[in-house]
Amino acid sequence: MRKFFKLNAIAFFSVFSLFLLSCNDDDNNAIEEEMTAELTIVETAQATPALSLLVEALIQADAGLVEVLSGDGPFTVFAPTDDAFAALLESLGNDYNSLEDFDTPEEKELLAKVLTYHVVAGTAALSNDLMQDMRIETFQGENVSVDLNGGVFIGDATNTAAEVIIRDVATTNGVVHVIDKVLLPQEVINALNPPTQNIVETAQATPALSLLVEALIQADAGLVEVLSGDGPFTVFAPTDDAFAALLETLGDNYNSLEDFDTVEEKELLAKILTYHVVSGIAAYATNLTDGMMIATVQSEQVTINLNGGVFIGDATDTDAQVIIANVATTNGVVHVINKILLPQEVLDALQN
Repeated sequence: MRKFFKLNAIAFFSVFSLFLLSCNDDDNNAIEEEMTAELTIVETAQATPALSLLVEALIQADAGLVEVLSGDGPFTVFAPTDDAFAALLESLGNDYNSLEDFDTPEEKELLAKVLTYHVVAGTAALSNDLMQDMRIETFQGENVSVDLNGGVFIGDATNTAAEVIIRDVATTNGVVHVIDKVLLPQEVINALNPPTQNIVETAQATPALSLLVEALIQADAGLVEVLSGDGPFTVFAPTDDAFAALLETLGDNYNSLEDFDTVEEKELLAKILTYHVVSGIAAYATNLTDGMMIATVQSEQVTINLNGGVFIGDATDTDAQVIIANVATTNGVVHVINKILLPQEVLDALQN
């Protein structure tokens, strides 16, 4: 495996964002004139010079994608331009001067995952079928998101969305939307920059999560050991400010986490903490959908709200906001939130 997989995350995204390219109206018109509804998706791409690298990538991945996208469908394909592929290659460094450099089985598999993240199976979704904040499951398995503010934008697991520069290209087996950036799923980002710390180690290395670490220890319920285990886990990790806000609401008897010192109080703290943990899955933001309800280790559910951001609903009237999403770890994923989540069981105990 080349040093591609050790690429520094900050450098990758910094360079990647610098190379987002937009086509002018003349370029877009030229591409549109080359497209016809009498061709399949693959034939449409083959007939469009600005999509030549997409065709090359489909072949290079060696995963039967040409045959799949020549089949009955219907499919929706977000098709990156040659400029978008060139930007991706440049961001990957000197080991990747062309798509032919994806030549090992592992690299071909990674390229296939990138490509299938651009494909939606079972529907031909026109631009007027898309809605603000819609999450769409791709053939790769993760979701892309839709932003209709100022155009049509497709969000991936990075911080920069792709813009649809040509919409609604009809084909015999679906529809193509031409985009100005290669979309990257979280699975590929993790392969590019594999995590080295587990959930507990990640929290210990993050100053803003020091009270979370203290709470895990204070609860005296083996949670440090559990969250250092194999997982996978999804953890909604409250900041120190969130813990401070909770302590303030509890009154003078709780000036610090050390005041959870009786057996009953430690048990209550453990219930609060396990309400922030989902076991058996590493749920990245691209896997979440609006209104989704997720069972926690504590046994009650949290609710996902994607209106205007990513929010986690508990048994109170105030949602927690995810302020840092998708912190990959060796045994799951952490989403940093700005509020302590409280289950009904704890609210009932506090009111008694």
